[in-house]
Amino acid sequence: MNFIKNIRSKIGEYYPSEISFLFILLLMVLFLFFFIEISDSVVEGETYSMDKKILMLLRDDADPAKPLGPERLPHVVRDITALGSSVVLTLITIFAAMYLYLRKEKRSVIYVLSASIGGAILVQILKFLFARERPEIVEHLVSEISMSFPSGHSAMSAVIYLSLAVLISRVEKSHILKVYIVSFALIITFVVGISRVYLGVHYPTDVLAGWSIGLFWALFCWFFTSFLEKRSLD
Repeated sequence: MNFIKNIRSKIGEYYPSEISFLFILLLMVLFLFFFIEISDSVVEGETYSMDKKILMLLRDDADPAKPLGPERLPHVVRDITALGSSVVLTLITIFAAMYLYLRKEKRSVIYVLSASIGGAILVQILKFLFARERPEIVEHLVSEISMSFPSGHSAMSAVIYLSLAVLISRVEKSHILKVYIVSFALIITFVVGISRVYLGVHYPTDVLAGWSIGLFWALFCWFFTSFLEKRSLD
């Protein structure tokens, strides 16, 4: 009993609410577990049939090279997918880091850079380990040269946009605006992932895995940074 009380006491020192602590911890475990399950299924080849069906649903039956929707739609989707590109996310990260540095919020700078750089390294390591080729079922509507699993656009969108949303929501007093900011970050992450499948450069399971590992990493960085901040204040 004393051991359990000591753990609860330690949690209380760094996190005001045990419920908040457990909820974030549970989400981290769930996202990591989901990624592991998807990875295992992909390695075993269990997802290929489903991946193929979904990719084909987004193409014209008579001509798989032609995506569904009006002629203008592929151009719109390319613009959307650019929101998760390495160039755009790098520029956003640099801008955010410089802004925080000028405000002398060094801990926030470290948080943003650690989340983004660490996330990028993690994704590249996973791509190298799984070495899954890009889909050959349909024609790619954009050019890509890296491996397919997990989706880097999906993972890094989750990391960058959610990390920045957390920073903004921490200084925002309105609960409604907090929900709006985080929801907006999640929506961007979602549409970027969907765009990768529509463009034919990722299997749906690549995107699901990208979301899972990206959300896990974003939550882990927030969780760890909050712990360090509380500890330094004490």
